[in-house]
Amino acid sequence: MPDPFLDHPELSSRYFYPWPNRFEEPFFAEGDGFRLGCRYCIVDKDAPTIVHFHGNGESVADYLGEFEELITGLGANLLLA
Repeated sequence: MPDPFLDHPELSSRYFYPWPNRFEEPFFAEGDGFRLGCRYCIVDKDAPTIVHFHGNGESVADYLGEFEELITGLGANLLLA
């Protein structure tokens, strides 16, 4: 059974959306009614690509820097979505 407290629009508008932030050179995946800002770090076009979907309340910008360097340092491309 749905929880009326958690389903309240005022709560869900604050609880289920990440903080607005920006990062340089986003790659946009676009579709019918949405635009998703991603970051695609290409080390080698022939290398495997790891796709990372962040958790609720996080954003791509939370994974820039150290996480990017760790993954690309392994020789893999990284798509943060």
